[in-house]
Amino acid sequence: MQYVEQQEEVRSNSRKSLEFKHGVFTYIDTLYQYFAHCIELGVGNKEEHAVLLCNYLLYIGKKAWVLLGTSVLEGKVAYVATQENGEYFLWNPLSGHCYKQFDAFCPLQSVDCLISWENVWFNIQQNNSPMCTSFDISKESFWKQLLPYNFQNSKTQTVQPEKIFYVATDGSLVDELQNRIEKTLKNKIMEWRSHLPTRWHRQCTSVLRQILPKLELRNGHITKEKEESYLEAFQEHYWVTGFPLQMPYLDIPSITEAVYQTGIHSSEIPYTEFALAVYVHPYPNKILSVWIYLVSLVCHQ
Repeated sequence: MQYVEQQEEVRSNSRKSLEFKHGVFTYIDTLYQYFAHCIELGVGNKEEHAVLLCNYLLYIGKKAWVLLGTSVLEGKVAYVATQENGEYFLWNPLSGHCYKQFDAFCPLQSVDCLISWENVWFNIQQNNSPMCTSFDISKESFWKQLLPYNFQNSKTQTVQPEKIFYVATDGSLVDELQNRIEKTLKNKIMEWRSHLPTRWHRQCTSVLRQILPKLELRNGHITKEKEESYLEAFQEHYWVTGFPLQMPYLDIPSITEAVYQTGIHSSEIPYTEFALAVYVHPYPNKILSVWIYLVSLVCHQ
């Protein structure tokens, strides 16, 4: 904890903004953690997540840049831009969502800067929205580079380690956490419904437990027909309302709040039953993906 606090203090004193306005650059050094520290501690800001994701993509042979810009949802953001088969893709490293450049649902509002191991390029195009931006950094009328051309040919040393070592996450601790989350959520749902009886549908819960691991392995996607096939036995007799939630594990209170915000527990229809399943998928270095599936079942009669 002391190390994390020291890092945060250093960041708060050292972090400065990189801005481009009307052809004038303001650039002051920013201090970030080594990637190994991000993974070891499980702590990182949006820029550190973007640099880490960019390096992973470069390692597997993708053409990638760190992108600094603004988002409708988050304000100033750090994304990763990749190029494949002439198309550009924009990745949110915090959520894992990927958008095509011309996707109308992409929350990215402006593309201000691209960063690679070679240089830093500032977007000087009149319209810097993703749909209107040309990502051809070779065009000097579109992009202003920070470092001169002769600097790109000079050899620079990286401060990053050559290898990152991963530690396997203890499976028994994951199982214990999964059970604790499920027990906490059940108690909370009964607490939120203290004025009404809360009945649990064990058979449906068993089915939901089968669905969640498949969602993780398939990146959150099961065809609608496939998901309905799991629940069709219940839909013959019940109106089934609910959906899965996925989030990185931070703490149990944040999971509880996310479930509360769904409002699924608030049904006041007589004889409503509920099913709840929790699945925690472990990744190295104690990075955990949490899935929650809560549904309400109301008998047709």
